[in-house]
Amino acid sequence: MLEKYYKAKDVLVLFNISMSTLDRLCKAGKLKPVYVGSHRRFAESALQKYVEQLEQRGDKSK
Repeated sequence: MLEKYYKAKDVLVLFNISMSTLDRLCKAGKLKPVYVGSHRRFAESALQKYVEQLEQRGDKSK
C-alpha cells in the first residue's frame, strides 16, 4: 500500500505553524521531508512520529 504524502502548505495547516517554523523543524531533523524535484513532501508516517514525540515530551512534563 502506498503511503500518503503531504505538501508543505498542507503541513502548515495541519499543525497551525508558519513556513519558518516548518523550516526550523526540518533543519533540526525533527521532520524529514522527501524531495520530489525541488518540492518537499512529508510522509504521513513522519508526521505521526513527530506528533508521538510531542506527546511523549508532554507526558514527561506532568
